[in-house]
Amino acid sequence: MGQILKNGASRISSSASSSLPGRKLATSITPRMLTPSEIHLLRQDLQAALKLLGQDEIDDAHALMRNQGFRPVDFEIIQHADPSSAFPRAVTGKVTLIRKGTSMTKNYEAADGSWLRQFELDLQEGAFGWEANQTETVA
Repeated sequence: MGQILKNGASRISSSASSSLPGRKLATSITPRMLTPSEIHLLRQDLQAALKLLGQDEIDDAHALMRNQGFRPVDFEIIQHADPSSAFPRAVTGKVTLIRKGTSMTKNYEAADGSWLRQFELDLQEGAFGWEANQTETVA
């Protein structure tokens, strides 16, 4: 069960550290440089943690564009995450939508997804121009 040590304490053999006999943990007093693959993984984690919009919100924005006669490829969506957000709080920031070709631009606060409603109203009110797919009819 356990081994009695000279100082009177006992060592329990079922501890996690004894399951790897003869192996030392890789510790060092001096820091080491990260490998390129470790740096890449950390950057991916940081980008995912600071992502302001989920894919569902982007899909919803594209659907709003199509509903108003626009093509999603005619817009650029830029996310500006607030770098001062303290974790584990939700990431806040701004979303900028730019209609390519006309350079019409609008900024939205993107804290809780309510920006989609304002974007829809702006599309309906012509803030980005009118239907992109309109064609002139020749009479």
